[in-house]
Amino acid sequence: MRAKKEFVVLMAMMTSLMALAIDAMLPALTQIGEDLNVKDMTNIQYIITVLFLGFGIGQVFFGPASDSVGRKKPILWGGVIFLIGCFISFGAQNLEIMILGRFLQGFGAASFRTISLALIRDKYEGRVMAETMSLVMTVFILVPVFAPALGQLILAFFHWRMIYLSFFILCLVVLVWFYFRQEETLKNSARKKFSTKYLIKSTFEVLTNSTSAFAILISSLVFGGFISYLSTSQQIFQNLYHVGEKFPLYFGALAIIIGLSSFTNSKLVLKFGMTSLIQYALVAMSFSSFVFYLYLRFFHIDVPPLFLLICFFIIFFGSVGLLFGNLNTLALAQLGHIAGIASSVVGSLQSLISVTIGIFIAKSFSTSLIPVIMGFSVLSLSSCFLFMFGVKKKLISYS
Repeated sequence: MRAKKEFVVLMAMMTSLMALAIDAMLPALTQIGEDLNVKDMTNIQYIITVLFLGFGIGQVFFGPASDSVGRKKPILWGGVIFLIGCFISFGAQNLEIMILGRFLQGFGAASFRTISLALIRDKYEGRVMAETMSLVMTVFILVPVFAPALGQLILAFFHWRMIYLSFFILCLVVLVWFYFRQEETLKNSARKKFSTKYLIKSTFEVLTNSTSAFAILISSLVFGGFISYLSTSQQIFQNLYHVGEKFPLYFGALAIIIGLSSFTNSKLVLKFGMTSLIQYALVAMSFSSFVFYLYLRFFHIDVPPLFLLICFFIIFFGSVGLLFGNLNTLALAQLGHIAGIASSVVGSLQSLISVTIGIFIAKSFSTSLIPVIMGFSVLSLSSCFLFMFGVKKKLISYS
């Protein structure tokens, strides 16, 4: 049990580096733009977006590599690339060099996210895997609660470059910990020789496995709604409800709801199973979203009372917390023999679809919450329909 707890914490630390590299930088963006003499301050957002670009490309590389040479080496490669990216960003004197460093950070961080899923799949399966995924996601979700505060704390006493130094130190600690404490989980006999044929064949297997395909699509729709919230949360709370400096409190409280829900799932999944909990969560999410949308539309309410919005978000994000670990587990459940490349395909498709959906919904937001809630409703109902259809037709087969 002690070994499992250490494994969960290590995996959570690895997967959290990407989130930390995003959220801890947010308070420093303006200072960075001024110090680097950025003429058009809108370009400073590339410091965030290029991280996702590197992350997306990195997933395609590290998953297949881990199936060929084992899990440990690619993670160490990715960690070194992340460290190099931190070093470059730390010393950057212009935006272009900064962007290069951030791209390398995202590319390297992809190894942690992708291969950690494969590591978990190598060690566990079924409900135990879902339990482990939920515990990992509990820590992962809580990082955005504290990351901006960490960045702000560093800025209060040091230069913004020290934020990159903190990333460097944390990554180095995680790599040393991983190197000495985590055993290789992919035996030599189970490794696949890398080739274009193998890559195409394995990708085709992931996409044609009905359980995996449904899980990828459903999770992409759900996470698309979550990303749209992340994109609009500051505007919603500060522009519509004028919460001012209390915004981090509201944002953090809702993140804690997801974390608590994900932790609760780790206990419930052993008793009720993945499919039952996914069904309950999707029904709750769909019902609450649709009813809330009808309420806003019927009474022509663009900005509902803040208390009512918070109540809705608690139900919605509580459901999201139940879905994070279960849907990722479901996507990999029958693909343990190609867990590395399966993690790459799952992660890449989820990112592509959910980010596209999230941006589309976020752009529809202006001074009314109706388009955002309508987006939540459509995505939730679609996800629920897909899941019910898949289970009924026995296209989704796992407990």
